[in-house]
Amino acid sequence: MREDGNQKLERLLAEQSKVQQLEGKFLILEQDQIVLQNEKMHLELQSNIMQEKLDAKDLPQDMGSTLLTSDSEHHDKESEVKDVIQSQKQTKETEQERKKTDAILKIQMEFHKKQAEGNLISARIAEHTLAAESKDNAILRQKIIEVRAQLSEIQNPVFAPPLKKGSWLREKLEQHVKEIKSGGRKEEIRNFKQRIQEINEKHERTQSGLKKQVVARASENALTIKRKEMASLSKRLSEASAKVAGYQEPLTEALSRSDLQIRPLRKYGAVPTKNVNTVDKSGQLKNMNELCQKKDQALQQKAAQGDSERRDKELKVKDVRKTHKLKVQAIQEQHQKSELSYMAEVNNFTQHKY
Repeated sequence: MREDGNQKLERLLAEQSKVQQLEGKFLILEQDQIVLQNEKMHLELQSNIMQEKLDAKDLPQDMGSTLLTSDSEHHDKESEVKDVIQSQKQTKETEQERKKTDAILKIQMEFHKKQAEGNLISARIAEHTLAAESKDNAILRQKIIEVRAQLSEIQNPVFAPPLKKGSWLREKLEQHVKEIKSGGRKEEIRNFKQRIQEINEKHERTQSGLKKQVVARASENALTIKRKEMASLSKRLSEASAKVAGYQEPLTEALSRSDLQIRPLRKYGAVPTKNVNTVDKSGQLKNMNELCQKKDQALQQKAAQGDSERRDKELKVKDVRKTHKLKVQAIQEQHQKSELSYMAEVNNFTQHKY
């Protein structure tokens, strides 16, 4: 059972490392999202600059220069369109990875719940067995008291009045004493030894049951702690997924608008008129970046709090294990003392006999 407990603890540590890896991946995804937003801002600024340049150059120029500038701008816009398409692909890949991690976490949660239910059932069975064994121990103690009383009665000498010589009562007494010396005491000693062996066996069984119960309780406590940690992590992931969904909508809208602005360049090689709402969009994007930074700081604080709580729980589990070990040691010492007392009684009985 100790090896099973160690294996369970190792599994728990492995699962904790997996959860930490998933959290690291989630932070990396958020950083990639921030990078994409910055790239979008840069592209919008470049488009605004290009529009201003074209508005300033409304005067007629030579056909050759206009064709060259239009070709160069067309190539630039095509490169920008390719960058936008790549960014869209990256966002889709990040969404797919997030969905996969959510599914894996749900499967792990169900598995841990089933393990916790099985451990609760085993703990209840162990409690019932302990109650039955305590009743058996009480019955055995009563039997030991009765056996000790019988031994004290046997050890006390029997005084009989002296009889006359040649009487038939004296002959019967001598025969009875011979029978007792020949086999009576030996049988009683054997029965007493058998009872002591039975008591020792039952005591060992109770001790093994207590050890199993201690291991089951420790594993149950560790599993409850792990279940709480997984629930908190699932809540964090759901909140983060909601935040990502909230950020995704304005990103898709901005990308669609940028596509609408760039489509005429593919067809005609001309830039549309200047959009007045670009300044408002840039301000909104700045506000969104500030909100993202604040939320990142809040998540970091929550992660630090979760680490401190996990350390406190680990210390509590260690204290519980120490107390259980001390209880087991006390039970072993009591068992050894009882064995020594039984052996001393047996030795005294044999000395009185011989």
